[in-house]
Amino acid sequence: MLNEQVFTYVQQLLNGQLKSGYNISEFAKKHSPISDKLKELKDVIIRCYPEKNNYLLNAALLEIIACEQDLTSHCMIEDNLFVPSVRRIEQQLKESGATSDTAQRNVQERKDKTEALSEREKDIVRCVAKGMSNKEIADALFLSVHTVTTHRRNISNKLQIHTAAGLTIYAISNKLLNLNDIQ
Repeated sequence: MLNEQVFTYVQQLLNGQLKSGYNISEFAKKHSPISDKLKELKDVIIRCYPEKNNYLLNAALLEIIACEQDLTSHCMIEDNLFVPSVRRIEQQLKESGATSDTAQRNVQERKDKTEALSEREKDIVRCVAKGMSNKEIADALFLSVHTVTTHRRNISNKLQIHTAAGLTIYAISNKLLNLNDIQ
């Protein structure tokens, strides 16, 4: 539910609509690191499980450890990339005095930029968002690494987005790929 609320809010921001009564700080307050809770869970399992040398116990603990690492990475991305990016958008909209007219213009500008990308460039943006390297993209799309590099340079110039994280956010917000497609 919290994710639905924050993603709806961010989509409204991307459409140029700054809603009062909610901001990304509300999300950040409720967003707490989970590693301490998982450490506590591991400790409880180790103390309370009757058999100490059990394959299932070890497998469960390894799964919890892997989950802990994934969740820690996820939280770091949200804390260091997502929340600051949304705060910047909020600030820009506050400074510009966003109205429904500016919202409509922002939507049209984003649509124009997306339409300005060729299908091949959209394929490359999807691959970048999936975390693929230039070599992996070249192999997957049957291109040379030099061609992929050229496409990425052209994409950056067209969109004025110069990071893989920025392209990932762009790809999701412009429905070039689904959030579930990202590993």
